Amino acid sequence: MIALEQQAEREVLMSRLRDVWNNGDLDCCASLHAFASAAAIFETLPEATISLSVMKQPLSEAKWFTHRDPTLGSLFSCLALFETGSIDIQPDDLKEVMAMSAGNSLFMAEYIFNDPRDDPGIPVRRTIGSIGKPGVSFLLSAQGLDSLSPDYSTWKSVQYAPFDGSIENNFDHTTLHLTLTGDEQPLNIGQTGYHDKEVFLLEAVVRAYDKSRWVADLDLNLRPNPLVHKLLATGECAHDEHERDDYAAFQPLTSIDSWDELLDPPPNTGIVRARANWLARQAVAAFALQQSIPLIVASESICWRCVAQVMNFGLVLDGPNWLIIC
Repeated sequence: MIALEQQAEREVLMSRLRDVWNNGDLDCCASLHAFASAAAIFETLPEATISLSVMKQPLSEAKWFTHRDPTLGSLFSCLALFETGSIDIQPDDLKEVMAMSAGNSLFMAEYIFNDPRDDPGIPVRRTIGSIGKPGVSFLLSAQGLDSLSPDYSTWKSVQYAPFDGSIENNFDHTTLHLTLTGDEQPLNIGQTGYHDKEVFLLEAVVRAYDKSRWVADLDLNLRPNPLVHKLLATGECAHDEHERDDYAAFQPLTSIDSWDELLDPPPNTGIVRARANWLARQAVAAFALQQSIPLIVASESICWRCVAQVMNFGLVLDGPNWLIIC
């Protein structure tokens, strides 16, 4: 009986949609398009909440939808509107946002949780939590990021060992911590009757630690960058086993097995050994880009012929030495 009732409701809905389409109600069609676009977003966020107040305004006029360009900024704008039912923000004002706090939800850019070799399939993930402020808060990465200066009194921890071909994880003590800097400002959303003080831009920084020692402040948004070269996984390229395993041509090649060796890198190409440790690989990649170091990001195994091709055709040949993350 319930199945028959649901089928009848679907038929009534489809009939009404056909009437809308046939009658040429373009505004309604546009709103349905916007609703479908929002549904595709919330399908990846099954526990996110939606305020019914959002239906008091035509969805087709929402700024995230009229923006058209599918960016993180437009996605955060959409989430803010559906979470609150009323806050409609220009996506361009949110283009540098990495997280949003609203109610008991934290929406965080997926790149925060990704290995630097991977592209995030779902742009945002939701977790339960709050930063303790009412309204909606957007987190922006801090500017002027700093890092630990090399400590030459710890020379014993800097080995600069020649690379012996083994791929291992020597960065298992690396952790990342998201911290608010205290800098904040209300966001002017240009809506009459709504207090701008309920919408904030907060400055935040991701701090990398080696055990309990702070080593660097990082911007984890790696963005498309000509300094970053992502290798195909072994087996996806056309090279045979001998070509893949021949690293001898790259000598001298130095293993980088600690943050001290990364903060004061060797005078030749270094290979950061952080196998299967996505968090450390991500931290190293962000640090390297902030130092304008050309970067090759490999999978758990390396095709050295692919590395050679990248270096031969790389855009940066006379700058800092390359870093290879494996």
